Amino acid sequence: MKGTRVRALTALALALVFNFPGRSLAQDDRTFVTVILNGHARGEAIIVLRPADVLIKSKEFGDFGVRGFAGRRIIIAEEEYVSLRSLEPAVSFTFDPANTLLQITAQPSLLNSQTIDLARGGPEIQYLNDRNAFANYSISVGTHSKPGGFFETGINTRDVLADTTFALENGRLLRGLSYVESDNRARLRKIVLGDDLFNAGELQGALVLAGITAERQFDFDPYLVRFPLPDLRATVSTPSTADVYINGTLVRRIPIEPGQFDMRNIPVSSGLNDTRISVRDAFGRTIDYSQLFYANGGLLRKGLTDYGYGIGRVRRGLLGAQDAYGSAVLRPDMRWA
Repeated sequence: MKGTRVRALTALALALVFNFPGRSLAQDDRTFVTVILNGHARGEAIIVLRPADVLIKSKEFGDFGVRGFAGRRIIIAEEEYVSLRSLEPAVSFTFDPANTLLQITAQPSLLNSQTIDLARGGPEIQYLNDRNAFANYSISVGTHSKPGGFFETGINTRDVLADTTFALENGRLLRGLSYVESDNRARLRKIVLGDDLFNAGELQGALVLAGITAERQFDFDPYLVRFPLPDLRATVSTPSTADVYINGTLVRRIPIEPGQFDMRNIPVSSGLNDTRISVRDAFGRTIDYSQLFYANGGLLRKGLTDYGYGIGRVRRGLLGAQDAYGSAVLRPDMRWA
């Protein structure tokens, strides 16, 4: 009878183990903890405590900002866990049962990278879409000359402007520029039908073209970065702060999370610039990254295009006695980077 009782108790124990493995085994003790990754609080998680090891859900470990990790995987209650002990030496950890804190330190190469764009946008610009008509004038009177003046009149409706100018000189009324302009701010494009001061290239400069022109207008976005700016790529293992100095002046202070960071479009002006990025980690240690960078405002930043297309006739002698239309011109001009 005694042997039968022992066998029954053993069978019951085995049944409990196989039916409730996560709760019956001491090595699968589950605990709700706060996760600290490289000194930065990432959130809460349920972990499994085992002798000299901690298991954490693989998905949560990735969500906390760790990438590209291998390690030993274990399936518990149809969910995948990864053994932190198996990730050593790339990952180390300590568990504080009194405060239910799991502190994990991972090499920067395993942490998510972040991109910091110092030239990303500006305040939103509000454009008025009122319909209106206007007239401007300037009159001059001299003691020994006939009255003169300059006149402008136009109609503006949303993104379309019709404008014409006249000059009064020595009793003669001379026509200036007359045109209809359509602006597309989203595409940074201007189309002009009529007289336009058209840029014919660096060799010929600007000319008055009577016809139709289409040009890129970077001025529509005053915060757009047009030319190449310096970048910096580095890594930090703890929460850090980056101070950006341009020619000795502090221009930005930026918090950085642990891992690799790409700092793009460091704001320098045209010409030679001395840039210094001072990165200070959570322990007060500082690393300086310095470089000399020559910014050329005539170059285009990668991904931008600049163009100017025009067809029409050249207008010569504007507002003069010899004002006339000359030869026909077809001018394509395009740059890209």
